[in-house]
Parts: sequence; structure tokens; C-alpha cells
Amino acid sequence: MANSDLPDIPLIPIDLPARDARLPQLYKALDHPRHPSVIAAGRTYLYHVQTSDEGRRLMEETLANLTADQSGSYQDRLHAGILQVKPGDMVFSRKEDEPNKTGMADFFQVLVGDRRLWTAEQIAALVALREDILGPREFRTAEKPSRDPQTGLLAGGTAYERTGVLSGKDRGRAYNVGQMKQAQRGVIAPSSNVKAVHDPTPQQKDKDALQSRLIHISTEVAMQSLQYVTDCEEIRNYRDVVCAPIIGHESNCMFDSLQVNVSPATCEDDETIHTEDTLGNSDMLGRSGAEHVDHHDYLGSYSSMLSLSDCPHNWEPARLEITGMGIFVLLTDMTGMIFSGRHKHCPSSIRRPQDAPPAPWAYRLNIILYPAETVAKSDGVVPLAAFPMPKGDGNNNRLSRPYLPTVPWLLAPGQVAPVIQGHSPIPLAVYGDGHEFQNEWPSSNEHFDHTPGVPELPSLLVEAAVFGGIQGPGGRLSNKGTAVSRPSKATPATGATLTEAVGQYRKKQLLPIPTAASRSKVSNVIQQSALHVSGLSDKGKKCAHDTIPVTRTTHKRARITYTDHPSQLLVYRI
Repeated sequence: MANSDLPDIPLIPIDLPARDARLPQLYKALDHPRHPSVIAAGRTYLYHVQTSDEGRRLMEETLANLTADQSGSYQDRLHAGILQVKPGDMVFSRKEDEPNKTGMADFFQVLVGDRRLWTAEQIAALVALREDILGPREFRTAEKPSRDPQTGLLAGGTAYERTGVLSGKDRGRAYNVGQMKQAQRGVIAPSSNVKAVHDPTPQQKDKDALQSRLIHISTEVAMQSLQYVTDCEEIRNYRDVVCAPIIGHESNCMFDSLQVNVSPATCEDDETIHTEDTLGNSDMLGRSGAEHVDHHDYLGSYSSMLSLSDCPHNWEPARLEITGMGIFVLLTDMTGMIFSGRHKHCPSSIRRPQDAPPAPWAYRLNIILYPAETVAKSDGVVPLAAFPMPKGDGNNNRLSRPYLPTVPWLLAPGQVAPVIQGHSPIPLAVYGDGHEFQNEWPSSNEHFDHTPGVPELPSLLVEAAVFGGIQGPGGRLSNKGTAVSRPSKATPATGATLTEAVGQYRKKQLLPIPTAASRSKVSNVIQQSALHVSGLSDKGKKCAHDTIPVTRTTHKRARITYTDHPSQLLVYRI
């Protein structure tokens, strides 16, 4: 049935008497055509957004000072007019002047899922993953692990923390796994928690194995949920254009980084019941536990959150509130969410009833997967793995070279065998389906229209006939003088063996496996469009009315390819 043949969907206003007048009016949309049948029992909610310049300015001003209350019970939020969105529910937004009332032009915002979205095998894998991360209940403590002075080993906390994972600079219990932004270097790179170690100890091998399962299973389940978002295929086509890497799972077209959040329950007694939630403290989640916006997320993508908490059934579960929409979700056992982290959101802790005894084993466990803006825009160098730099081969041979795999999924020295048959032992597994890239571009302007806190940008004009395809590795790698980034000849280096390629690398340098493109014509158009709005060029000299070329002139760059023979590394000019 064509979109024009669909009937207009009825919208029923939701009466929330105590709701803040600055929050949008919510409607219940009956029989929305984009609600998945697998969760047909759920409800669909909708709110309107203003997309004119003046309307967006007013929206920014009214929402700037809105804050969510982390303290108290979720019942207090209901009394404040904040709507509870339950598993099976979806939220859409619609332009105020949108002529299409059928629902097909509505913009997806939130999906709340549960076990109905996943297979029995995936649910069993998630349960096992929770046990691996939290560990046996008898060994858990509410505090962070501490080192036993007698044995020198970490004790307490959770099993995952006892592997020695490192938290962020705020020292909270939010642990980055996978890619993360290194602002001082301007690159996206593997976090310290997933970098390979030369001659790893048994504990380090166990840590690598756990994180490999963590990334693989979480990414698979997140993509299983994401398939119910109807514009997922458009995002997949876009990431094909910019040659974004496929990591974690073969189906991944969205996520580049992952974070594990663990925090104990907060006590609900007479003294603290109305005080501020402590989730944002350094001994809890730090910045990730406070109200925040994920500014490094790509606007055209979504985040995924998996809640795998373990606590008594009569305790109040944690919740996540999306401030600007005036909605919240209770993070019960086995709950999943797809939403945009560019909306201000605020988490809360598990709450122990006043008359319940303490349970040190009770933990809030959330796994969040993020879409990195730098990766999605292909706006920088993106290493996918960092291998060790051994000083010798064990025989006092100082001339030995560092390990450089011919393909990303080979074992580094001393690494554990793959946990999952046929998959990488490296936590950031790299996959390639070998299909041709599509010169397609999503309507990115829609994401700017429906997301507060983001300046308006014009639609990006990229014609298939003009767009010349991916340019290959460049940017900062072009100055390294490596065989990958700067070949000596313009013709294929058919004689470049693995040994010769390795010899080009500097000592004491972690070896990145770059994506096929680190800076593309597409990203140049994005930057030029943003500068066009501010009336500047890349040198700050041109005016907004000057012509902005869609393509650019650049030096020829290198592109790395692999032959059928694993020992030959071919480098081409493109």
C-alpha cells in the first residue's frame, strides 16, 4: 500500500495535570503504521516540534533550564507529570506543519524493548554475560574493588572491575570499552581497556575473553533491537558511503564505542529519601551518572542501552529520564532502549526499600553502545586495534620488529584464541562484507530539526554523479612515512611483503589498523556546510554568499587492500 493510501492516524492528547508547561504536549497515536508487530501490545506516543528558525530558538530557550529530578521514587515523577514509557512503547516526533498525517513522515525518537525483541539464544547469552560481569553474589561488595595487601589481588566490587579495567578521568564506575575520543590527539582510538598486551598473564587473557564476548553479544542484541527502527537501512547506506568500519558484530551499522556502567543501590531511609541521588558521585558513575548530553554522538544515529540489573524484586529499579521530552523508563531486568544521546538525559539509582536489609550484591548494570560522530563523518584517523611493541623476540634480538597482522583478525603474540568460533580474538573485531559502496546520503537535516541543542544546518547536497567515492587513508597518517600511507610508486606495490611493510614503522609506536577512509569528500561537504552557515570558509575569509564547491582538490592518497595470499600486502594509489 502506498503512503498516500494510508489513513491519517488519530492523535489523543494525554492529560498530565502537573506537567511543566515548557515540556511538549504528548499524544497517544492509535495504530501507528511504524510500530513493530512483535511488540504490538505497546503504545505509540507523539509530540510536535517547531522547525522554523524562530521556533527552534524558542525551543532552545525554554528547554535550556529544564532539569530532571533524580531524587525520590518514580512515583514522584509521575505526580510531576512525567510520562512513564514502558517496554513495547515507542515515541515519535512530527513537524508542526507536517502535511502527512499518516505517520510515515514521523521521526523516530525512542524504542523501549524487552525479551520480545530478542531470540532465546540471545537472552541466554545476556544472562550469562551478566553473571560474567557481576560475578558470584557472595564475592560482590557495594564499594569499588581494593587490592588485598596479602595477595596483591583485587577484591570486592564486581568481577569485571576485578579484571583491572580502567575508568574515565572522573574515576567513576563507568568503563569505556572500544573506541573513544582522544581530544588532545584529535583521533578516535581503542581505549586502554581493549589494547593488546605482549605476553599477557592469565588474568589479562580472561579479561580479553570477557570483553570480546561483551562487545560481540551486546552489539548483536543492539542491532537486533535496531532493526525495528524503520530508517535503519538508510543509516547503513550512509555508513557504507563514508566507509565506516564494521566492528563487534557482522550486522553492526551503527555503534563504534561501548561503556559498562555498574553501581550499587542507594539506601531509602528517612534521612536520604529526599536528598539528591548519588549516582553522579565519583564513587558511583561520575559524569555518566549525572544529567548530561552525549555531544560526541552522531546526529544521524542512535544509542542503545541494555539494562541487566540484578536486585531483589521488591526493590525499585533504576530509571532513565529524557529531560526535553518529559518521559522516563524504568530499567527493569532485561530492558533495552534505542534513543538519541544528543537529547539531555538523566539516570537514577536502584532504590532499596526503607525496611529492607542491605544487599551488597544488588547492582545496576547498564551496557551502552554509542555512535561516534568522528567515525560517522569520516572526519579523522580511526585506528581499530593497537598491538604491543616488544623490545625483542625473547632471544635478546633487538632487531626484531613489532607485530603487524596481514589482516585485522589475526592473533597478536600471546593472545588468547577466539572465544567465538570464526570471530576475532581482538575485542574490536573487524568485519567486511566485500560489497560495493553505495553513493547514497540520508536526509540529515531531519535530525537537526528534531534534536534540541544542535544548530540548524542546511541539507547536504551530494550528487552521485559528482561524488567521486572514498579517497582512502590520509589526514594525519599521511605524514607518518609508512608503507600504508605513502607508497613509493603510483603503481601497485606487488613486491611489498609483510617484512618490508613492517620495517617502515617506527619503534615504540602502537600500530593502528586504519579504516579505508579517514577523510572523505563527504566530510568536507559537512564542514563546508557548517562554515557556510556561520559565513566563514576554512580560512575564515570568505562570506556566506560565496560559492562552496561540492568536491575539493586534494593530493592522491593511498588505499590498503589485501590479496588472497595472506603474506602479501598491496598498496594502491587512488
